[in-house]
Amino acid sequence: MSSFTIDQEKLESVISIYNNEVDPSATDEVIEETILADWNEGDEHQEWIDASSAQEISDWLASFTETAAEKAQDDLFSDEVDNLIAAHSHLVNPEQF
Repeated sequence: MSSFTIDQEKLESVISIYNNEVDPSATDEVIEETILADWNEGDEHQEWIDASSAQEISDWLASFTETAAEKAQDDLFSDEVDNLIAAHSHLVNPEQF
């Protein structure tokens, strides 16, 4: 269980910003749970939560979303390449190489 806390007004602002700028389908619970997760930084994370603006926290959350989106795009591209190679392998003569 997390020992981190966030001011309710700041949390509501983070949720609003994140939903408007990044992902309108992100639930309040997921956003709050991510902010208050059991991060290894300990007191430093709590100090960051307290000192950061709602925009900064939302941007931090967005960095996870972008990383996941980039990975999904990379996986999709890799799958497409694999499918193209498999579909056209009959066109390549392995003895050529």
